[in-house]
Amino acid sequence: GVWGVVSLKVKDLGGKLDGVQRAWVVPIPEPVERPRPVLRPGEVYTVLPVSRLVPPRRRLRSNFDEAYLEALAGSIRQHGILEPLRVRPLMSGVFEVSAGDQRLVAARRAGLEEVPCIVKDMGELEAFQVGLEENLQRNNLSDYDVARALRTMLRDWPDLYPSQKVLAEKVGRSEYWVSSHLAILEAEGKGLGGQIRDMTAEQAVRLRPASDDRKREVVKIARKTGSLPTARELRPSTPPTTSYAMSNAMPHST
Repeated sequence: GVWGVVSLKVKDLGGKLDGVQRAWVVPIPEPVERPRPVLRPGEVYTVLPVSRLVPPRRRLRSNFDEAYLEALAGSIRQHGILEPLRVRPLMSGVFEVSAGDQRLVAARRAGLEEVPCIVKDMGELEAFQVGLEENLQRNNLSDYDVARALRTMLRDWPDLYPSQKVLAEKVGRSEYWVSSHLAILEAEGKGLGGQIRDMTAEQAVRLRPASDDRKREVVKIARKTGSLPTARELRPSTPPTTSYAMSNAMPHST
């Protein structure tokens, strides 16, 4: 390591300088070279103050995993932010995060005052799509939050996404994948409470054809145990009728 000499005058017990110059040999920490942010070909990033960054208006996550955020904040303290946030400028002089919401929260916890950002002038839809696609590629959203995002696109941009089939084509997934995720939202308001956030698309598909008595039974189980039955436990004892199976082979458009 590198060593250096620190020299200073020492005060006496009365708080006055005693005029004696003393010196200590101390180790000097070597500068740590943090890795540069990862960029795609042709991309350029800039550094922006966190005070000028705001979360997306249509937030993808319904809640944050506190343990994950703390671990991410610790990693950021040590290594910095390896992948820049993707942001868009707003009229008010601030920048809205389109991808990197969790990184921004963790960076603030880590005490960072500036973060690397890729700035692009985007409309609301493109910004929403950028955030959704990044999280889908990372498999970084719960099925419930994916369902909320799909519903947002169908509801807020009906001209561009007039049906589940069109939406599936736009996001590069199957129509069944879209329908099975949206099935989660069909269970909202059925008394499942917070457990609805933990429901998977597979569980929702299994629950969809169940009788009202079976659905009430599932609600009782969820309230008692604090968790939903597994997809295997939700499997019906008898196979669905031919008409139901056919009607769900190609999910209906909304």
